[in-house]
Amino acid sequence: MNLIDNDIPIIVKELFINGHCTELHMSSNRLTSEGARILAEALETNTFLELLDLGSNRLKDEGVQHLAAAFRLDHHLKYLRLGTNAITDAGAELIARILLQNRRLCLLDLSSNELTSRGVITLAQAVPHSGLEYFYLEGNRQVNDECIDAIVTMIRQSNHLKAVSLSNIDFSQKSKLKLRQATKSKPSYFLYI
Repeated sequence: MNLIDNDIPIIVKELFINGHCTELHMSSNRLTSEGARILAEALETNTFLELLDLGSNRLKDEGVQHLAAAFRLDHHLKYLRLGTNAITDAGAELIARILLQNRRLCLLDLSSNELTSRGVITLAQAVPHSGLEYFYLEGNRQVNDECIDAIVTMIRQSNHLKAVSLSNIDFSQKSKLKLRQATKSKPSYFLYI
């Protein structure tokens, strides 16, 4: 679509004011933190949106900060896709707060961002206290074995989590074995490594 930040007010007006939008797919555009700010302001009063796909944009941590402010209250959002947005560990901290505040969120996609093991540890500590069912972290190239114990604990402690995607991450064979062992007691669990 090639949308830019200046297109967001028009979209907000059409979808949120004139209708009951439950899904908003805005991936693969040129949206920045300014577009996220405008969208977040509209989301604060929206009670219908269940899916927000902002993957492959340019939101960065500042954009996540705006979205986190919109979701600070119990929100109806169930699916949040933020893959490929140059989100770092600072953004992961904000997203961890979203997980703790919004128990309805069941899918979180943070694939191909700039997270390190520190950011993954922060997220992994929040997941068992959330309603998250599907968690996508694949392609975060700065993640390594440092966070493996936190991920294993997350898998074991989370009652809701059904699938975790950790492919295209530089885990050692020993760490991959730990992950597989953690899921053995969960027969319907999907682990992608």
